[in-house]
Amino acid sequence: MTAFNSILAVQGAGTAQDAVVAEAVRLAQANGAALTVVDVIERHGTSADDLAMRRARLAEAAETARQAGLDASEAVLHGDAAVEVIRMVLREGHDLVVALTGPVAEGLVRDCPCPVLVVKPAGFSTPVTLHDADATST
Repeated sequence: MTAFNSILAVQGAGTAQDAVVAEAVRLAQANGAALTVVDVIERHGTSADDLAMRRARLAEAAETARQAGLDASEAVLHGDAAVEVIRMVLREGHDLVVALTGPVAEGLVRDCPCPVLVVKPAGFSTPVTLHDADATST
């Protein structure tokens, strides 16, 4: 099994992001890794209240990791989420990125130089069934 030394968790504005932080904390504990939690602000029109709320959630996530005994930090990035996360990976040498399903995760899986773990939100159910018409034709 590969041991990770530096994990980067991508947290966004929604509460589904809690699953990302929980999984990143679990992995960091299991590997004795440092954890950085980031949020990427993509829009220039982000209100001061929204920005303050996101910074508070980010600080709370990092504090939760520190209380779990981890070396944890947080950062706010600005710009295109996938691009800025990849730049941070290149700058700081993270060896695992944890992100929620969605377009950002797709960009990371495609272009990130280190492994990317994609976490599904609580309550996720697949749209695929065992008996789809296309899957049964041979």
